[in-house]
Amino acid sequence: MEPIRIAHLIAKQITGNLTLAEERELNKWLESESHLELYHSLHDKKKLEMRLQAYQAIDTAKAKEKYLKRVAPVRSLKLQLLRIAAIALLVLSVGSVIYILRQSQADHTSGQQLAVVEPGQSKATLTLEDGQVVELDNNESLTVKQKGAIINNEAGKINYEVTNENVLSLKYNTLQVPRGGEYQVTLPDGTRVWVNSETQLKYPVKFAGDTRTIELSGEAYFEVAHNAKQPFIVKTKSHNIEVLGTTFNIRAYDDDIVQHTTLVEGSVQASYFNTKGTKNTQILKPEQQIQFNQDDKQAKLTTVDTYIYTAWKQGRFVFRDQSIESILNGMSRWYDIEIEFENQSVADKTFSLDIKRDAPFEKIITVLELTRSVEISTVGNRIIVKEVSE
Repeated sequence: MEPIRIAHLIAKQITGNLTLAEERELNKWLESESHLELYHSLHDKKKLEMRLQAYQAIDTAKAKEKYLKRVAPVRSLKLQLLRIAAIALLVLSVGSVIYILRQSQADHTSGQQLAVVEPGQSKATLTLEDGQVVELDNNESLTVKQKGAIINNEAGKINYEVTNENVLSLKYNTLQVPRGGEYQVTLPDGTRVWVNSETQLKYPVKFAGDTRTIELSGEAYFEVAHNAKQPFIVKTKSHNIEVLGTTFNIRAYDDDIVQHTTLVEGSVQASYFNTKGTKNTQILKPEQQIQFNQDDKQAKLTTVDTYIYTAWKQGRFVFRDQSIESILNGMSRWYDIEIEFENQSVADKTFSLDIKRDAPFEKIITVLELTRSVEISTVGNRIIVKEVSE
């Protein structure tokens, strides 16, 4: 993609003029780690302009003039957008990102040595109906036989093969994914589930009866096998989700004040009880999310960009204009870290981030510090975030 186009998209996002189609175009470009670092550096316009002074041989006015000619007519864009885009184009065109990255590296090497914080990996424990505990990981292939099903584990996934044995009562297995882990499971009905860190999933070895009911504490992404005669129900601590066949994500950690279900495809019905004990239901359409507040028992239905809430399943962390507190707390389970903020002011600073989940945490620190608004250090698995004074 041409630098002029990227500069234009970045400027539009900074000024709040980016369309959904343009945001997807920009996200495609951000697949490159070097592009991602440059993108974050451009969000601190004041620091960027100071760095650009090092390039005295570059005619900034000429670069801006060239940009204005390429994007004409520009009456619908704010003057601020034009100014930012001209700066962005200059950086993209002359390779100033090299200077920015080298400067960042120099700052890190002169400061405190960062502890190594590794990303998570495929690992879990499976507790069978009889109490037997099976350790699961990405590298070991094994087969477990129990009445009603054969369980195969390979490459971070377990798969249930239903047998012809008669099961007189429902027998449940429990998949427990720890902090710093994730796992996949194909349930006896063919439903595929991606299970995130610090999550528990309880389900029957063989579905029977009028419904397919499972229990979830934590976060999971579902691709439900269609069966109109046997609805699929996910029970959480605060609410239930009922579907026939659809794709959706549920984040329902017990310590999250607000839990949410995000629908990607199909249709689901969410049911919950308010403070008076009255049952309420909401029907979700694709690209809708229901947010349930565990404190006041209120639910809110809204339209969202599902990519933000399901990207973890595709191996990415995605945050849009969220506080650094929300961002780091969202990553804490995966990296198994504890977060400490110098004050609430720094915790409330907002950022946008789109980065691979397998990136070492030092990479996350580098990207956030490129904004020159926070300083991050690590002590073991404790992350300390301080504010950078102007």
